[in-house]
Parts: sequence; C-alpha cells; structure tokens
Amino acid sequence: MNTDERLKELEKKVEYLIALTEEKNQNKISLKKIVLISLIVIAAIFVFLFILGLISFYSVD
Repeated sequence: MNTDERLKELEKKVEYLIALTEEKNQNKISLKKIVLISLIVIAAIFVFLFILGLISFYSVD
C-alpha cells in the first residue's frame, strides 16, 4: 500500500515536470520564430535600401 502511494506521488511529479518541459519548449520555439521573423524584416529593409541606393547611383545623368 505504501509503495502504491509513493508510486502515485512520483507519477504526479513526473507528469508535472513533463508539462513544465513541454511549456518551456513551446516558449523557446515561439521566441525563435519571433527572432527569425524580425531578422528577415530587417534584412528586407536593408536590401530595399541597397537597391534604392543603386538606382539613385546609376540614374544620375
């Protein structure tokens, strides 16, 4: 009887730890997505400015 109670307590603790780990992994994935999207936006802005600079450089008469 005592071992059954201990087993149930350990199962509860393990399930809690698994839930915490899954939540942390989800947070890491969402953070990586946010960082990746912001880097893509910044890179797109720099490419746009670079192309504008080339157009203005070569369009001088």
